[in-house]
Order: sequence, then C-alpha cells, then structure tokens
Amino acid sequence: EIELMDYINWYNNHRLHGSLDYQTPMEYKEKQSRLKDSM
Repeated sequence: EIELMDYINWYNNHRLHGSLDYQTPMEYKEKQSRLKDSM
C-alpha cells in the first residue's frame, strides 16, 4: 500500500506531463506563480 501511495505521489506531482510542456506539476506551479508575481 505504501508503494502504491509513493507511485501515485510520483505520478501526480513529479512525472513530466506533456500537457504542461514536459514539466512536472510542481515546476509548472512555481513558474505560474513567478509569472503572476511579476505582473
């Protein structure tokens, strides 16, 4: 069960997503936050 939770965490937060221009969701969120702060 722990291995499954680790995989789900990796899949949702750390893997590269094609729809996010091959960034991880965390990288995408950080980039969007920086862009928003610079406006």
